This record gives sequence, structure tokens and C-alpha cells, in this order.
Amino acid sequence: MEKALVRISFFHSVKNIDFQLPKGRVYNYNIGEVTNMGIRDEYNFEYLVNESERLILEELERQLGAPENSAVCHCEDCVLDMAALALNSVRPLYRVSLMGTLYASALEGSPEAEEAKAAVSRSVKKIAANPSHGD
Repeated sequence: MEKALVRISFFHSVKNIDFQLPKGRVYNYNIGEVTNMGIRDEYNFEYLVNESERLILEELERQLGAPENSAVCHCEDCVLDMAALALNSVRPLYRVSLMGTLYASALEGSPEAEEAKAAVSRSVKKIAANPSHGD
């Protein structure tokens, strides 16, 4: 009885099994479509960036470091609540390309940056008045 070396490969959502027998013969068997491969397995989503998130987090850091907000709670729950509240009130600005990166760097001082500043200010005031931890 011949023993077979088995190699399983995945290429463009098709599962193939190649059997290589000791005498060098290769047999390929196509099993069919792979149904459990999702879009995240096919594409790199690390390049998909929401510039509104960057603007909000930079502004939140600036405002929380300001002397007038020294009494505001800086615990993780409160800061995350502030960020989430501010992010939910601004328009998302996604980018995926080099041109998008260049566009994003031009956002400083733009209406989007001013909107982020106002959203963070509102969220800091609201969460400071109603912290989620009840202290």
C-alpha cells in the first residue's frame, strides 16, 4: 500500500487537496467552495481608518489636560464614555489610501475639527455631570 503526503491549500476561497504519492505522482482533488471564509479573511482592513476618531481622541486628551477640567473624573469608564458620546455625534471620516492620509492631515482647523472640538466639550460636560460609576 502506498502512503500519500497530503497538502491542503486555500486559494481564492477554493479548497484543494493535493496527494503526492512516493513515486512523484501528484493527484489534485477539488473539494469545492469554502463557505466559512469571510471578508475579513480576504482583505486587509487595517488601512481603513476613521479620522473622526483621531480628531476626537486628540481633542479629548487636550481638553482633559486643561486646568478647567482638572476636577473631571479621568477613570477609564468616564473617558471611554466621553469618547463614545463625542464620536456618536460627529460624522465619520474614513480613509483608506495615501491621498486619504494627505487629506486627513489637512483637517486641522477645518469645520470637521471644530465639530470634534464642540462634540468633545459637550461630552466632557455631560459625563462629568453624570458619571457612569456613580461617585
